[in-house]
Amino acid sequence: MFVRIVVLTARLGWMRRSLTIAGLLLGQAWGAASPFATWAREMEEAGVPEVAAHVAKAPLLARVWFHGHLADLAKGDERARAVGAALADDQAVTVLAGLDATSLQRVRSRVLAAVAAMAGGATPDQALGRVRSVAEAHGVCYGLLFDAHLKRARLAGWGDTSARLAAARRLAALLSVVGDDLTPWRTMAAWVGQPVVPDGTLTSVARMETRGMNAMLTGQPLRARRHLRAAWYAGSRDPLAPVWLLGAAAADDVVGREDAANEARSNVIGAIRAGPAWLQAALRVRVLAASIAAGDVETAHEAIETLAGGTWRRDPMSLAVYDVAAASPLLHGGGVAEKRAPK
Repeated sequence: MFVRIVVLTARLGWMRRSLTIAGLLLGQAWGAASPFATWAREMEEAGVPEVAAHVAKAPLLARVWFHGHLADLAKGDERARAVGAALADDQAVTVLAGLDATSLQRVRSRVLAAVAAMAGGATPDQALGRVRSVAEAHGVCYGLLFDAHLKRARLAGWGDTSARLAAARRLAALLSVVGDDLTPWRTMAAWVGQPVVPDGTLTSVARMETRGMNAMLTGQPLRARRHLRAAWYAGSRDPLAPVWLLGAAAADDVVGREDAANEARSNVIGAIRAGPAWLQAALRVRVLAASIAAGDVETAHEAIETLAGGTWRRDPMSLAVYDVAAASPLLHGGGVAEKRAPK
């Protein structure tokens, strides 16, 4: 009798845990706990005149909605255009909203191809070869989150959702470092409804990356530096490893470790070996801008020398940063010849 009671108790415990897990998965699949699902439903119920006020309530989630509705934007949809106008402070949104319908459809095709590739397991450096600029890469990141929202609404879509969230997490970190702007990472956290991006089920290297970015988000530069340098060392063969070293350099700047930051940025230049040309250029442009800000003319010179030529100059976001940095009096006062990119 005692044995039967123990076995029955164990079975009931297992069933209770199974039902709890199933309940969580079903809740996630139906979008019950999704801040984005709730916000998007309210957005679609609101009138077009109310869009700006609704965007102001959750501008991070509005970015996901905007990039998920590029097809509507290309068709001239009033709601999509109103969201774009309300997000005028976001350069990636402004770039895409300013395209004509034909160009926007081409961008959307490239973005969707990259979203599908990343959701299918392609690494970011492979998938991002399908797009041509930083603005389009933002479209991929937020497009993955929007696609995850759609998959989440399906009972059998949890595995698809997880794959898209994993891909979006890495891309959000990359874009936050390359753009020197944590908005993509904040958006990732807002989508999952947490103050930071959860790291509990990640691999060791991904956990280092995530903890480093979360530390940047919460104003802990020393912690960020430690985790991002660990990610750099652990994934040194990863084409994206220079991104984490560049993030660590930014943390060094915050805590006043100028020599360490300058050395790290110089090492980033030497470590960029793979990935699409526009992404390699975006990293070098960020090194250039950060080096100018830090007064490190030598590393700035290295960055400019490696940026000669290339189709990256069609990328409006990188080009804008390059133009400002390359025109710096500090750079020219250091004896570096001006090499402004053509308009």
